[in-house]
Amino acid sequence: MSAQYPHARWIPAAPGNYRVPTPPRTMQDITMILIHITDGGATRAEQTARWFANSNQRNLRGDPIHVSAHYVVGRSGEVVQCVHHEHIAHHAGEANPRSIGIEHVVPRSESGLTPEQYRASADLVTWLGRTLHIPFRSENIMGHADADRRTTHRTCPDRAFDWTELWMLLPPS
Repeated sequence: MSAQYPHARWIPAAPGNYRVPTPPRTMQDITMILIHITDGGATRAEQTARWFANSNQRNLRGDPIHVSAHYVVGRSGEVVQCVHHEHIAHHAGEANPRSIGIEHVVPRSESGLTPEQYRASADLVTWLGRTLHIPFRSENIMGHADADRRTTHRTCPDRAFDWTELWMLLPPS
């Protein structure tokens, strides 16, 4: 298997950290692109991708968790794909079946994304929108907390994400 996005490296998530639906998802099933921030200790996309590749992830209480995203955008603008589009990444609860998730590496010690991340993210979102026929509108491109009303991550991604910056880099809808 390999990355679907031409500018991404492929580091697959562990099978238990995403779902393979039967039948597989189609382009028509995917209506949203969801933006996330990692808000942890990782500083590179590969570190977050390796977290998704770990089938024995645990939360702070030591309970097993199964999370992933389709893509990770690192501080220098590198992009890693972890889950194929036709599979369902575990990133935003009730929105998972109809969305593509993009994690942005933002360590707790940083206040926001780098210019390289915004550019790489905009390029990825533009490619996804055109490839999957997702309109460039706020009801189709949104943050984790906006799409998943049950999340405990209420500041994801708004703690560190400048939406105006992203919208300026995207094509008009």
